[in-house]
Amino acid sequence: MLAMLRARLGIAATTFVLTIFAVAVALAGPLYARAAADSALAVEVHAAPTVERVITGDLLTGVRGPAAVDVVSGKIKQPYIRGFETVTSVLSNGVLNPDVGETFWLGSRTGVCEHLTLIRGRCANADREIVIREDTSKEHGFDVGSDVEFMASSFGGGRGEESIRLTVVGVYQTYLPTDVYWADRFMLAGSEGGPFFTNDRTVRSADGPQLLTTDLIATEEAFRDRSTLDADIKAAMDILSATQFQPHTEVESLIDHIEDAEETLLSSLIVATLPLIAICWYVMFLAIVGAVQHRRGELAVTALRGVPGRLRWWLPNAETMVPVLAGAIPGFLFGYAVTAALAAWLLPGAPLVTPTLPAVALAVLSVVGALLTAVIAQWRVTREPVSNLLRQVVRRGDSNAARAVEAVAGVLALVAGFQAATAAGAGGLALLVPLCFGLGIGMLAGRLVAAPAERLGRRLIRGGRLALGLATISVSRRPGSRAMVALLTVAFGLFGFALTVTDTAARAWEERAHVETGAYRVLSIVPVPAARLMDAVKAVDPQGNFAMAAATVQLPDAPPVVAVDSTRLARVANWPAGPGQPTAAQAAATMRPQEPVTKLVRGNSLFIPLTLNNIGDNSTARLELDMIKPNGERLNPITSAIQPGTAIYEVTTPDCAQKACRFTGMAVSLAAFGRQQVSVTVGEIRNESGEVVVDRGQLTDLTGWVQRKDTAGKPTGDLSAAGNGLTIEANSPIAVDLRIWVRSVPEPMPLLSTGDVPEGFAAVGSTVSVQRALATPMLPRLGDNGIMLDLRYAELSIMPRAEAQRSEVWLSADAPEDILQRIGSAGLTIQEDIRESDRLELFSRQAPALALGFLRLAALAAILLTAAGLIVAAILDRSRRAEDLSALLPHGLSRRTARGSAVLGRAFLVLISVVAGAIATAAAWLVAREVVPVYTTAVAAIPLPTWPDPTVGNGYLAAFVFLLGTCWVAARVARREGEGTVQ
Repeated sequence: MLAMLRARLGIAATTFVLTIFAVAVALAGPLYARAAADSALAVEVHAAPTVERVITGDLLTGVRGPAAVDVVSGKIKQPYIRGFETVTSVLSNGVLNPDVGETFWLGSRTGVCEHLTLIRGRCANADREIVIREDTSKEHGFDVGSDVEFMASSFGGGRGEESIRLTVVGVYQTYLPTDVYWADRFMLAGSEGGPFFTNDRTVRSADGPQLLTTDLIATEEAFRDRSTLDADIKAAMDILSATQFQPHTEVESLIDHIEDAEETLLSSLIVATLPLIAICWYVMFLAIVGAVQHRRGELAVTALRGVPGRLRWWLPNAETMVPVLAGAIPGFLFGYAVTAALAAWLLPGAPLVTPTLPAVALAVLSVVGALLTAVIAQWRVTREPVSNLLRQVVRRGDSNAARAVEAVAGVLALVAGFQAATAAGAGGLALLVPLCFGLGIGMLAGRLVAAPAERLGRRLIRGGRLALGLATISVSRRPGSRAMVALLTVAFGLFGFALTVTDTAARAWEERAHVETGAYRVLSIVPVPAARLMDAVKAVDPQGNFAMAAATVQLPDAPPVVAVDSTRLARVANWPAGPGQPTAAQAAATMRPQEPVTKLVRGNSLFIPLTLNNIGDNSTARLELDMIKPNGERLNPITSAIQPGTAIYEVTTPDCAQKACRFTGMAVSLAAFGRQQVSVTVGEIRNESGEVVVDRGQLTDLTGWVQRKDTAGKPTGDLSAAGNGLTIEANSPIAVDLRIWVRSVPEPMPLLSTGDVPEGFAAVGSTVSVQRALATPMLPRLGDNGIMLDLRYAELSIMPRAEAQRSEVWLSADAPEDILQRIGSAGLTIQEDIRESDRLELFSRQAPALALGFLRLAALAAILLTAAGLIVAAILDRSRRAEDLSALLPHGLSRRTARGSAVLGRAFLVLISVVAGAIATAAAWLVAREVVPVYTTAVAAIPLPTWPDPTVGNGYLAAFVFLLGTCWVAARVARREGEGTVQ
């Protein structure tokens, strides 16, 4: 056996090397897919919005309710899920130093000290100790050692009766609100001035209701094993519900994204390796067929000497089977080493590569396929009659039956490609389309060019162009020409398809990053009132050329909402283009059809005539004004307890003395035990100079006021015009919302939307009726799902009562280099600096990009393997070509012409194939364009471009030139092998 291998060292080495490549490729696909799936999982988890990473539970208790005590003392069972961190909070909303009227959140949170960066002092440990945010310390003059008073509110406009004294023991740096630890809770991540952090007992001592929260925050490990995750999430939700918490989660969406990414990678990458395995088998087939033709005489001699048929079959097959089996283990090791290197080099996080059952199974299948390839390649020769073997006659296979079989095979390959595209989802079998189309079109092209090549070759020879004529005739007469055309067409088809997909995907990612970032650059700002945000941006950019104020608003039961300063939208935002898309100018005019109505109030003190018409037993009423300072901050001055009869009550408003404040609404704050019964008449409001700042006409015009939508569970007060002002009254057995707001914007409020919108935005404390004034397929920052409205309108109608707001400054590409310094000088604190390139970089780390990156490598490997096939075919075809040309040399054919015809013959095959490959690429792209993996989450409004950029042709041309060069190299290598001797 060893003697046979030494005698056939060339073909043995070729078979051995091709087996190594086949096994390595078969192993690399599943291994790289598994590693890429682990990498993509981490990317998806960290890129997911917070709402998809947490399970939240909320419980609003009564005043010092027993539930609060039970939760914080551990009497209520807390849910647990492997891979989730359970974080609880106790929160109370109220006013700081009641005479000033500033509202803040007082809260405790599990492990909060580990997530705060203290600038001064220490974290709060003992009772009545608090830590405050740096901007609050600076604005109000509080520092370590300062004492403050906190009075809890009732979450509905009222206040408690008692305040508690707190001592500042530390000042913390503004943290990033998007950190998942804060669970996207407005009171923790978006509240003005930041929360005051203390311990549980201090919060529970506040004279008011507490908001209890339980947040289960998912880490990467939670999604490694998802076999029981759905059941665990349901059990956690049940525990929260059983303890009266209101549970909510969107973790299922993240699970779906992770599973989609994993499915895309596992199916796409494994399928992408199949063409490479097939090419290895195909090149091996060509090599063995070519080699066995040179041994026809030897096989005839063994038959004449009476060697049994079984042994005559085994001898030539053993010469190829042994190298195949010998290449299995080195192929496995080589494939693992290459995959590990690629994973460390290309995959985010450099995940570990571990062998898997699918990888081993596919590697074994590649070895079995190589063995079958060796047997099939020699099947015909081992069964031919001795007479045919002795005559050295090779059948060309040009019978009608052969032509019919070839045509049917080509058509079936095309049909299989079409079926793979139409029956598959994103990735997976769809990536077989270029292989099938390349094979089908290559087989048909090899057959169709044969007759024209024959005629053209004869014409060229008659015209004296011997080299070109002989080369052209060889295209039609050489038995392996059609097989080589099919191989080359498959390689060109795979390479062209990979270039097309990666180019169009990259352009789609760029467009998506352009749209979803919102602007060239977006600065996330420590939350500030919208008025202050717009004033600061105006100070930085008075002309509105490069900066725009914006805010994201979180509203229940509504799509994502972004409010923008529409007067600057056209100059700053990345406004999408496309069919059905309005212009930015049209959008701006639609969102703000008229300037909002505002009531300005100026005065150091305000004097309010109030008449208490009636009130329930054991009840106390006050009037609380809702105002906005000149700097955009909220101001809520409140009167003393209203006494029966009519009297004038004074509230101090020093912030409105120099510049007018905006009067946005008021509320009757009722502290009642039992039935909610009260009737208060508000007269015209004056300042200390006697000037009327809110007149009787404004008060009694009921159309100028807005209330929260009345419901059976939360009724609103009744409004009526009285002779001396506006009467607000209630008479209900349950709590009544006695807040009213100035109607400042048109109703319904116009907005832009990519889809249907609710009839109204149910914000905390109000319901604002809205109208989809303009439909648009896409919106900046929101893509194809969301709502956009004017920031000034939103500030007056929604934001004072919204659950969450995040302040942002959008910048165009021509913003000055010192823009960050300018923003800071305007009084805004920057938390994040996000650019289009950041989002584009995220897309490059997600599953589709990883799959397409592997597809590029596979296509490049296909070109290299095909080049190896050209060289192998040239070596094995050398003796046959030498025999043919030796008959012509005595008749005057020069050796230079003979050698030139050999190179040109293979070059013509490459030329035919590059055209057929381009056709296969175009056909595969048209059929499979809709199902290639591009996004982990589909964005219908940002489809793939119809055609790739023309520069893609440069890469295709480079592959063509490379294979043309390979033809010359193949001729040189074949010449060195000798005049027809194949070892």
